[in-house]
Amino acid sequence: MKILLFTHFKYPHLGGISSHMSILKRGLEYQKNNVDILSFSNLYLFGDIFVRVPSFILNKIKQGLGFYWRIKSITFIFNFILLFIFIFKKYDVINCQDVVAYNSTYLTRKIFGANVILTVHGYLKNEIKSENQVSFSTVLGFLKNVEKKAYLNAKVIISVDERIKEYILNNFKFSNNIVVLPNFVDINDFKPLINSNKLDNKKLRLFCPRRLVKKNGVIYAIKSMKFLPDFELIIAGEGPEKKNLEDYILKNKLNNVFFIGGKKYSEMINEYQKSDITLIPSITIANVEEATSISALESMACGVPVIASNVGGLKLLIKNNVNGFLVNQKSPKLIAKKVLELSQNQKLFNLISKNSRENVLKNYSHVAAAKKFIEVYFVEKDF
Repeated sequence: MKILLFTHFKYPHLGGISSHMSILKRGLEYQKNNVDILSFSNLYLFGDIFVRVPSFILNKIKQGLGFYWRIKSITFIFNFILLFIFIFKKYDVINCQDVVAYNSTYLTRKIFGANVILTVHGYLKNEIKSENQVSFSTVLGFLKNVEKKAYLNAKVIISVDERIKEYILNNFKFSNNIVVLPNFVDINDFKPLINSNKLDNKKLRLFCPRRLVKKNGVIYAIKSMKFLPDFELIIAGEGPEKKNLEDYILKNKLNNVFFIGGKKYSEMINEYQKSDITLIPSITIANVEEATSISALESMACGVPVIASNVGGLKLLIKNNVNGFLVNQKSPKLIAKKVLELSQNQKLFNLISKNSRENVLKNYSHVAAAKKFIEVYFVEKDF
């Protein structure tokens, strides 16, 4: 089967969609499929000149106008690029990873009847709103219409968690088939270190692999360090909240918190394996919640216990006190309490570590996930 994975974002980039695509590609190729990837990165200098530069200028004029231009221009450009590519490639399936990408397949669907699947990882309008990137309602209305157009035209949608499925059903009256296929990880890459002695370090290492945006709640991991002077917190990621976080650390004289920036795939594996505990302190903001967290899955696959907020897909991924810990969101004291409880009980630590890895092996393997995606691809072809 010839498969195209398509996103309007850059690829590769630091984030969940890029990780999802990379691992899905590997799983599909393991099943003897031919897989290509199309993304904004394929536009090269053309994308900078006709999309990024005008978007930057328009956002300077009024915050949010750049998003309007970006989506409009990308949709127009990719409609014709994809049409041209399809003439030669004739893909059996085009799996779009976002609503803008799906809308960019309009001509290919209409002219060639291409088999196009939409995978939904989040909420376009609400996520942009939650990050304060749009300042007026006209653009927010436009973003909602972009979502609506994709959802109402898709014959089959893959959602990465139940909450996103409910969002689509409740807000857009989608009447076709929605399949929930949670995120997954490459269990051959993300695995525990052999003979690693966790909790033996003089200063235990907490790891927070998060894009630095408000909804990821990194500030609460940082605040928890007030109660954990004998631990160090390593934060991997970049984002618009970095300056605010650095200011808080400086103001509160926290000398046990360190930023290491965004890391490549292979580097992230090493960072997890070196860590004792991973923190995923996500919060709900503008009705946006964490889906099935790839970061949490990667940590669990490495046998590193996760302490996470009791929100969104994290509640489905983690069974409290069995394969990880759930705490109320925005609760740095509770995070610290769980860290201390886990670090002072080697038997409990080993049990959570073992159960974490087994949960991922059983339910979130990239090879098993790829088989499920192929089943959905064939269902769509039958419509």
